[in-house]
Amino acid sequence: MPQLKQSNYISKYTVPFIPILVMIAITNFSAQMNTTAISILLPVFMDEFQADIILVQWVVTAYILATCIIALVVGYISDRISVKKTFLIAASGFGLCTLFLGFASNIYSLIAMRIMQGIFGGMLMPLTQSMIYRYFPLEKQAKAISIWATTNLIAPTIAPSIAGAIEDTLSWRYIFFFVAPIIFIVIAIATKLLPARPPLEKTTQHKFDFSGLILSVIGSVSLLLAFSNITVWGMLSFPVLALIVIGLLTMGLFFFVESKKEFPLLHVKVFSYKGFLSSVIVLCVGSTLIHSSNNIIPVFLQDIRGFTTTKSALIFLPAPLTIMFIVPMLGKYYNRIGPQKMLYTILSCGIVACITLGMINLESSVFFIIIALILRDIGAGTLNMPATNMGMQSIPIEYITHAAAVTSWARQCVTSLSIGLAQTFQKSRTEYYMDEIHNVPNELLYKMSYCSAMSDLFHLIILCFFTGILAVYFSKQKI
Repeated sequence: MPQLKQSNYISKYTVPFIPILVMIAITNFSAQMNTTAISILLPVFMDEFQADIILVQWVVTAYILATCIIALVVGYISDRISVKKTFLIAASGFGLCTLFLGFASNIYSLIAMRIMQGIFGGMLMPLTQSMIYRYFPLEKQAKAISIWATTNLIAPTIAPSIAGAIEDTLSWRYIFFFVAPIIFIVIAIATKLLPARPPLEKTTQHKFDFSGLILSVIGSVSLLLAFSNITVWGMLSFPVLALIVIGLLTMGLFFFVESKKEFPLLHVKVFSYKGFLSSVIVLCVGSTLIHSSNNIIPVFLQDIRGFTTTKSALIFLPAPLTIMFIVPMLGKYYNRIGPQKMLYTILSCGIVACITLGMINLESSVFFIIIALILRDIGAGTLNMPATNMGMQSIPIEYITHAAAVTSWARQCVTSLSIGLAQTFQKSRTEYYMDEIHNVPNELLYKMSYCSAMSDLFHLIILCFFTGILAVYFSKQKI
């Protein structure tokens, strides 16, 4: 199959831009929202289903595991049956599982349905990204991906607040009852508006890559289980180290085996295209700051500063609202400025954000914390649009879904890793400062130690942003 870049895309091929973009944005928002919405409801599930926290946490972990495992298979499936059919299957499964979740009668059925929901949701995340590059002409892709990237940032940020409000006013079950009909409307729109097969999209029939599937499942599950349990088992514990070694060896073997096959489960050759590997690194850098802080700052606001859950949610709200205006502007000027200059600027802002976040302490005003969070979202959240566009526009059209699958898989792994490492680091440094700080009242000792540990964490994340700057430098991607 000839390697046709994005610039070779057939310009006469058009689809209704606004309706399909809205459909893509709603679908991605729904799939991303389910990653974090449930986290605030864990105490509710413990009480209603009479289950302990270890079991209930699987309601969150199961979804992340399923999305990560299925991501590497999406490209293969879409190659065989077309992007439209794959999307309709994924959306239908996601909608049905979401509806059934609202009727869950016990913790085990809830976890089982979350696994199934995660499988279909994990298909939708890379599919919605790849559809932008398959269905829209080159000149509209930057604008479209900016909207998609906005949903990527906003959905996991505001989802816990939405879930909490619904639980307080109605019941947690309505979180799923409200989403399911929206997905069914999306399916109706997709059935009518999406073309059966856009230009350059070809289906291929060949023997299924079972060895690739087995290796990807073992590797992904091992890594995610290790990353998700770092806080519980300990970073240097035998189970964590063993799972990490198994996961890395298995995934290394997976990428090696796939690179030798004519019809692999995943076309790992996407890493050979200039700009793509750099884009994945930059996206992982942004995810590291976002997800580390999303698990540390709420504890600071509620346990250290004593703010209510509602007030804490309101403190977080201005940041994603600001991004809603900034990201579309980046899409508008992307082609004029170019990805490298844009990414250098955003990554530099991310370094400033880390420094500012590291300055938060017991005396910090609410206004200062809000500004720090806005800087965080600008310096990390806005990386999505230019980094994604830089990577995806360097990929031949027939490998677009495979590239999106790799990106989704990598970001899910980094999300689990950053959450686990951040919590472990925060706990360790807090204990260190509690032993080092003297001559302070006992009631302030833990609070001051927590603030000092939080400062260390954000200063450490600065190194990630320098890694991102190096990745952009070596991308050599010119648009």
